[in-house]
Amino acid sequence: MRRAGLDEPRYPLRANGARMFYVSGPPSYVDHILRLTQLMDRPPRKLPERPPAFGVVQVVNFPVEDHPHGVGTNRGLVPGMLSMIHARLSQAQRVQLADGRLALLAYPDTNSVLIKGSPAQVKVIEKLLAELDVAQVLNETLPGQAHAGGGDPQAGPPQLTAAQYERVQRAFLRTEREFSP
Repeated sequence: MRRAGLDEPRYPLRANGARMFYVSGPPSYVDHILRLTQLMDRPPRKLPERPPAFGVVQVVNFPVEDHPHGVGTNRGLVPGMLSMIHARLSQAQRVQLADGRLALLAYPDTNSVLIKGSPAQVKVIEKLLAELDVAQVLNETLPGQAHAGGGDPQAGPPQLTAAQYERVQRAFLRTEREFSP
């Protein structure tokens, strides 16, 4: 108040420690000083934050939650889309997840991921989900392709023997005669 020139030489401000002073004088002057100190003592206003953005991304090719896979003692936990996203987040994004500025939630009823964060964060997570949610071709071994010798697997479906071929022919011919007029 001294720096602003608001003190009156006839009624000096007396300091009594850090952030504390007292004044004496006419009631109008004391009221004026009281109002000024109340204005100065308020905490600074925070800039209004933008409301968070929300996003919902439906995952098509993977489950969103972790799920068990296997039988008996060979059971394991297959990571869902949400676990894959958490694994790909940068350290800064993990800090934002921890303090609540970014939130990801698996919604298994519709196999969707719910996102809450700034608009830029939501776009980054949506882009990451689009990159990860790609159909994968399964490379499974057909029963006829399994080799004990470990050589090159044969291309295409397993070959039928002549007897198997005859049985298939008879089965199809029999069904065609039953349904034909």
